Formats: sequence, structure tokens, C-alpha cells
Amino acid sequence: MPVRSADLYTHIDTILRAAVGTRAIVYLGHVPDSHPTIPDSNGLPRPYLVVWPSPGTAIDDEPVAGGPDLTGQHVRFTITAVAHDPTTVLRVLDDIRPQLTGCPVGDGIIRPDVEQQNSVRPLVDPDIRPARHYMPTDWWTQITRL
Repeated sequence: MPVRSADLYTHIDTILRAAVGTRAIVYLGHVPDSHPTIPDSNGLPRPYLVVWPSPGTAIDDEPVAGGPDLTGQHVRFTITAVAHDPTTVLRVLDDIRPQLTGCPVGDGIIRPDVEQQNSVRPLVDPDIRPARHYMPTDWWTQITRL
């Protein structure tokens, strides 16, 4: 039976929530409009993570044997950390990076996209008040079963 993307992201969501505890909120693919009204202990908008899922693609390990293995998936996803300042964005990423890197998921392992993560820099969305700083980080796994 093929890996179901929704099941994979439910598992990733659980890992992230355990990593950040109450210091940040985790959203899967959508941020509600009401988020800015949820303050942290200092009265600032609470940091949050957004997991941007992808459906994955079939693993093509045996092209000579007749095509891709449709039971397995190569899955890439993005996790964007958002906070009121760049330092807090980095702290939230510091909370999740050791929990995700090398984390077993079924018969796969979550890995960072090293090139992307080495080149990404904090960005700012000035159209929202107060301004939000954010940083997208890319991750991947190859999995055949959960």
C-alpha cells in the first residue's frame, strides 16, 4: 500500500509540536487570520511554524525492472518559522532542527536540504503589523511505509 501523504504530515506535525512545546504554534499548510491576536508571555505575537506539504513523487529505484516503485515516495516539504524578530525565528528553528534532522519516519529518515538551508536568510513581511520575520527551510525524506 502506498504511503499516504496526510499520514506522513500528521507524524511530522506531532514531532514539531513536541519540539516547540508552548513556545510556538504549529500549522499545517494554513495560517488562520486570527494568529496575530495570540500573544506570547511578553505580549508579542507568538512565534509559529508552518509546514507546507507536497504530495511527493514515486521512487524510481528500479527503472530497468519496469518503472517506479509506486508504494514509496520521495517527499520534499518546507517548514517556515515566523516571529516578531529574526533572532526569535532562529531560536524556533534551533528548537526543531535537532528533532527533525535524522528523525526516523517509518522506514525513512528526515533530512535537511543542506544547500537550501545554508543559503536561506531571514526575510520580513512589512505589510503585516507588527512586521513578521520569517525563514523557510526545506526538508525531505524517502519512505515506503510509516
